[in-house]
Amino acid sequence: MALGNGSSMGVSLTLVAVLVAGLQVFSKTLAESDLGTFIAGAVSSLVFILLLTFMNNLENTIFKGGVAARLFPEVIIALLVTAAVAGSIHRISVTVSILFSFAHLYFLTRVSDSTYGKSS
Repeated sequence: MALGNGSSMGVSLTLVAVLVAGLQVFSKTLAESDLGTFIAGAVSSLVFILLLTFMNNLENTIFKGGVAARLFPEVIIALLVTAAVAGSIHRISVTVSILFSFAHLYFLTRVSDSTYGKSS
């Protein structure tokens, strides 16, 4: 069962806060190993998806639906915040999070196109 815009917005923002807090709590442990920096980047890319979900739901709530996420400002803002979160752990985490975020964005776009049709 899908959540409405308001509920989904709240869940997304809560999960962003939980993930960022978790990354900060374990930042020293994650930064000590190569695997830890990779994991931090992967988790940070989840922050990207959740922020994108939050911002799109916020726009749909304010403008009463029909708003699709665009490259600017939603994707760019979510990517910058994600890079900042990953950068607080390690430089390599930023690279991993950006690469994973692009992969997530590609697959989200494919699912959206197949569900709602091609966007113009």
